[in-house]
Amino acid sequence: RLGPMLADHLGVPVDHLWFGGGGANILLCVTLSTTGPGSSVVYAHPSFLVYRLSTAVAGAERVEVPLDGEHRHDIDAMIAAVRDDTRLLYVCNPNNPTGTHVPTSEVLRLLDAVPESVLVVVDEAYHHYVEADDYWSMVSLVDERPNLAVLQTFSKIYGLAGLRIGYLISRPDLLDPLRKTQLPFTATNLAQVAAVAALRHTDRLAERIETNADGRAELVQGLKARGMATADSQTNFVFARLHDDPLAVTEGLLSRGVIIRPTGTAWQRITVGTPSEIAEFFDALDAVVSGVGSP
Repeated sequence: RLGPMLADHLGVPVDHLWFGGGGANILLCVTLSTTGPGSSVVYAHPSFLVYRLSTAVAGAERVEVPLDGEHRHDIDAMIAAVRDDTRLLYVCNPNNPTGTHVPTSEVLRLLDAVPESVLVVVDEAYHHYVEADDYWSMVSLVDERPNLAVLQTFSKIYGLAGLRIGYLISRPDLLDPLRKTQLPFTATNLAQVAAVAALRHTDRLAERIETNADGRAELVQGLKARGMATADSQTNFVFARLHDDPLAVTEGLLSRGVIIRPTGTAWQRITVGTPSEIAEFFDALDAVVSGVGSP
């Protein structure tokens, strides 16, 4: 039942859907099916860690393109990074861990510029949260673009991350060769039943989106009031520079029962919580920062 229900929800034929045990499972299979030694994969950095991990598993070469000064994908640099041996290009839009987006017109410009031999996977795991007027999902374009696939998931707005079910949307002739590296039974019966139940309650999505937007605004406002820089988030988390010593802040918060995501940079990812969780975060942050010095 899940396939027909989701196809109807997205407005695509059911044969345009490929399900897996979360988006990460699909990403690994896509990378294994399209690349290997002697080929390269292009993606932004920092971005979703699975791009790097799956490329390493496949034995392909990583081509990591730094984000621009606003923590967004640098589309011109990504186009320039494509080589003769490039077989796969990932665009995380909006991006994890920065929360930033690039306008859909820019993603289309990238698609126009790269050879059709390069599969472009647009990872839209967080697309429901985006409020920017220049962003829209690429799902409606998969029939028009011979090298486009779009990844979405039930892990974010639907809250089913622990059950692991995601899906790739594209034409059947593109999906079929990608499936060859997927093990059976990756999308469990329980996950499928939960996804069906979630699709029966899509009327609740607007409330969740609004609640997240309110919490994100509260989080950004509090960070800026403390003189801490933030990126322009379109997701359910905020990318912020909390202190010159991010490790000390991360560990200090952890000792107080607050978990944030280090990114290997001076910036950290903070998930939007409930009002009480946000207040608890700021109380802990103030205590930690006062202990390690001013940011």
